[in-house]
Amino acid sequence: MDTKFSSEMLHKAAATHSEPLFLSPPWMGGGHTAEKANGTITYISHKGGLYGVTCAHIYDYQFSSSPPKWLTVHGQNRVIYQFGYFDQSGYRSMFRSLRLSDAKLPDIAIVKLDKAYASIHMQEKGKAPIDLDSWIEPTWADLKSPVAFGYPTEHKTEANGLLQAPLIGVIAELTRPIGKNDESFLMASSLEQENKYYFSGMSGGPVFCHFSDALPSIVGVVFEGSPGSSIEWENRTEEAFYTREDVQIRAHKLTPDIFQNWVYLAGF
Repeated sequence: MDTKFSSEMLHKAAATHSEPLFLSPPWMGGGHTAEKANGTITYISHKGGLYGVTCAHIYDYQFSSSPPKWLTVHGQNRVIYQFGYFDQSGYRSMFRSLRLSDAKLPDIAIVKLDKAYASIHMQEKGKAPIDLDSWIEPTWADLKSPVAFGYPTEHKTEANGLLQAPLIGVIAELTRPIGKNDESFLMASSLEQENKYYFSGMSGGPVFCHFSDALPSIVGVVFEGSPGSSIEWENRTEEAFYTREDVQIRAHKLTPDIFQNWVYLAGF
């Protein structure tokens, strides 16, 4: 069964393999505040390549305002790394969305990273990619309650001039077993007490399973969570039947073969 896991081990793995991905105005206009929207970037290595994975709708947010907002991560000593640039045609994102060619493709965007980024940024922050080349396939039939991780955008705090973004883990039951040919899955549970978090910002985060006799294995990438944002929650209609005790996470299934196809669709 997948219920005998170490919460500390899973959080450590998620913190090592992911971080907040901020939507920043050009040249950090307006500063870096808790109100700034973010998604999650998950680092993955596969067949000699190093990649950062988030969601296509996070990619789309870059172009939802004028001027566009850059996707950024924040390194040690207040160093900012931006995944975009301007050329003669305007703003260009370094991420590639799978949905640019077909809106029915997975809600995934990928950036290819180089050795310099790995040594200058990731190593300095203690980040490392998930190694899909040594991935251990779970016993899908025994998988009942995966754990999804990410950085919710509405729960950041500011202290002493620094921005803190909490990493949260959401445990929920699969609504049905993950099948061999499934491309996505739904996790949903009703809690005994109210959930205090809104999950917007977790998009792009890893979903892990952990069996008692093996290391944590990634099985998915978050693309939607409920409750999403406080605004969405406040604007619910009378027909809405979910309560603050209900949580849902939707994720794309991830295996080495699926990831290789994502890389191909992204054009890398």
